[in-house]
Amino acid sequence: MISLENPYARAWSENHAPRQDLKPSEWAAENVYLTSSPLGAKYQAGGHCDEILDTLADPDVYESSAVGHTGMGKSAILESASCWIVAQAPGPTLVIGQTNPTTTDWMETRMKPAFKNCEATERLLPRGANRHKDRKDAIIFPSMQYLTGGANLTNTQEVSMRYTLGDEPWIWNHGIIGELLKRHHDRWNRKSLMVAQGGFEETEWHHHTKNGLGFDRGFVCCECGTEQIFQWSGVNYEKHRDGNDEWEWSKIFASVHYQCQHPECGKKFPDTAQGRHQLTEKSLYISRQNSHIPGRVTRYIPAMANPRIQLSSLVQEWLLAEDAWKNGDKEPRKQFVMKRLAQFWVEKPEVPKLETGSDPYLKAQFNNGEKWEKEHARLMKIDVQKVGFWVVIRAWSIDEKKSRLLWEGKVDTYQTLFDLQNRYGLEHRDVFIDGRYNVDEVVRQIYTHCGENIDQHWNILLGQDSAKGYQFEVGTPKRPRKVWKLYSKYQYGTTSRSQRYRTINFSNGRAKDALAGIIEIGDGMFGVPMDASQNYIVQMQSETKREVKPGTWRWEKIKSHYHNHMWDCEVMGIVACTIRGILKIELQDDGK
Repeated sequence: MISLENPYARAWSENHAPRQDLKPSEWAAENVYLTSSPLGAKYQAGGHCDEILDTLADPDVYESSAVGHTGMGKSAILESASCWIVAQAPGPTLVIGQTNPTTTDWMETRMKPAFKNCEATERLLPRGANRHKDRKDAIIFPSMQYLTGGANLTNTQEVSMRYTLGDEPWIWNHGIIGELLKRHHDRWNRKSLMVAQGGFEETEWHHHTKNGLGFDRGFVCCECGTEQIFQWSGVNYEKHRDGNDEWEWSKIFASVHYQCQHPECGKKFPDTAQGRHQLTEKSLYISRQNSHIPGRVTRYIPAMANPRIQLSSLVQEWLLAEDAWKNGDKEPRKQFVMKRLAQFWVEKPEVPKLETGSDPYLKAQFNNGEKWEKEHARLMKIDVQKVGFWVVIRAWSIDEKKSRLLWEGKVDTYQTLFDLQNRYGLEHRDVFIDGRYNVDEVVRQIYTHCGENIDQHWNILLGQDSAKGYQFEVGTPKRPRKVWKLYSKYQYGTTSRSQRYRTINFSNGRAKDALAGIIEIGDGMFGVPMDASQNYIVQMQSETKREVKPGTWRWEKIKSHYHNHMWDCEVMGIVACTIRGILKIELQDDGK
């Protein structure tokens, strides 16, 4: 009998041992240690990740996708799947992440430690004379190659793969999913596994997932025994505001619960650790029975299905998104739908439609700068042209969240601008001017009109292609947090005449989204007078939001020759309102 003390005999025995008779999730629970797991070092079996992992050993499934909430364990799935593949069913594997740098960082900080902490894979890592096979973005194991890279055409070409794994394909460029699937070269034992949050409808990720047999995460009610999927309508709460119209979170949180959707049951599960455990104790996946491509499955996991997530935190996010929606900011609700509900967002092409009937008035009433009885602030916005300026003056009622257009049109000289400012009683801090054209002359005129102290100057704005906006640290020293605002902190510069000035950058796209949202709300929030000029009406409908590539939308002129100057003025007005605190438009920083 050959002794297994002999290293060659031991290696022969290990290499010829059959695969353990365990599902991938069961094997991971016994063998895989996760680097950054909030639940402890070891993979935790019995949750929503099990069925996703187990498709790797299902002969009837070739392509598996998981659309889940942030924090659902997407990295844990990829790390556990990788360890299982290397140790139990080796085959050439390609892992695609968002970019080359982020994928390399994941490889160094998450995947390689997972391989080293798993006994079954640690012994297979290259060492000694073969240590060069352990690279920053790849490992050449004795029985297979394990490659990683960013989502680009270069990384999805040439090499034939048995396994392909994808991280956050919702953000990949169009065509990459298709290129990745072609790496299988029609192998009979191919496996594709992709995990991500929800994304935008009609993108490649959306089409890939909806063409799979859908399974929604659900539960069996412990009271009535009804199987049902987790849905946002099951989260119930009471709305409470204080005398200052602020949310009373303590009262709201105390009322939060999940309710069984069966009409004859209605059992309430309190938002406590025990209540959420009882709610999710008998969780399962419920098939949509939809038309699908054979061999492809998709699982959907919203945040309500995760007992670690407090329902009250979701309610808070939703109510703040509601507030933002009323300010014209759709981004928080969009993020909630995609990141928390694991659903796909419908981004529609839109041209703002002005409403004049909800608050009928005439701008002629304010010809001499008269004050609107509900007014708290008025702002003047100036779009600089090669010849002349386009100007809009709008007044805001903070209490009622309404506004009125007081003056709009074109003027020829700076002196006319100064006279208009004086006529409408605007302080220098209430004037916002575009700084994209001939900033030296703009600054010279501001010095002439406002004096030497730049703190008392007009505000110079510069629109930028900044998708999220600009990061600010807010909160308290003990509880700091970061948010993304429409505008930046002051940026300082010097003209050719050695005159110092300061500008504020702003996110063009987000400001236009907010303006369109405010116009859509109606009810006087964006008041347009009955005697608004035809120029104003036409220019306010000169741009539309178009899908320039799948999942990427941009505001563009409907026709290249259309004038959009007063639209730009009103866009600057939204930025001005956020700077002055009239509107609150900001995103919570998600660390990405």
